[in-house]
Amino acid sequence: MPVRCLLALLLLLTAWQPAARAVLDARSLLSASATSVGTIYSNGDLAWRSWSWGLSQLSLRDPSNPMPGARASLCMSVQPFGALSLRSPMPFALEGGVLGFYLRANSNSTATADAAAGAAASLGALELQFESSQPSRYSITHSVSLGDLLSPADLVAAAAGEWVAVKAPLSAFAQQQAEGDAPFKADRLTVGLCLQRMDGCSAGMPALDVCLDKLVIVSAAQRK
Repeated sequence: MPVRCLLALLLLLTAWQPAARAVLDARSLLSASATSVGTIYSNGDLAWRSWSWGLSQLSLRDPSNPMPGARASLCMSVQPFGALSLRSPMPFALEGGVLGFYLRANSNSTATADAAAGAAASLGALELQFESSQPSRYSITHSVSLGDLLSPADLVAAAAGEWVAVKAPLSAFAQQQAEGDAPFKADRLTVGLCLQRMDGCSAGMPALDVCLDKLVIVSAAQRK
């Protein structure tokens, strides 16, 4: 085979590998058809109700740069103290299992090393928490940030616009309960800025543009 053809083949394989890995990762995360809570968002379809606030933009079917094999993703612009908050049709326990989703920044601010580090730090500040209005009293878990869940390399990749898998064990959000208390059951997942971690937070902070897809909660038996 001519050298030129070999080089072309190598370039093609190199370009294909990241997309193929993303597809395989997504399949491993979503391989089971039945889940403890199920799919929250996938490929343009939101199964839960949005109770969001502080978003200057929210598109449930953004067609730009979706995950491999998908038509669209959920893209939003999160203001300081704002959040994507999704209400489940049924309360669920935070026992076992994992919250999984794919994420990327919706802008590329990584032209220099300093810009890449700043964009990764901004993305790492995004917080996740579960909330409950059941039975009639509002309660909330502590928050977990993307900086707690992703490696620095993954944060840089996501900030550069690459899809990165995020997996958070539900045990990371579990509430300590007093003896005799009813088990905590969440009915809302919230993803936002300055929810509980206020260091460096101010109304003048820039908004964070981010996209999500394949947002699910998978039971402990199905996450292998």
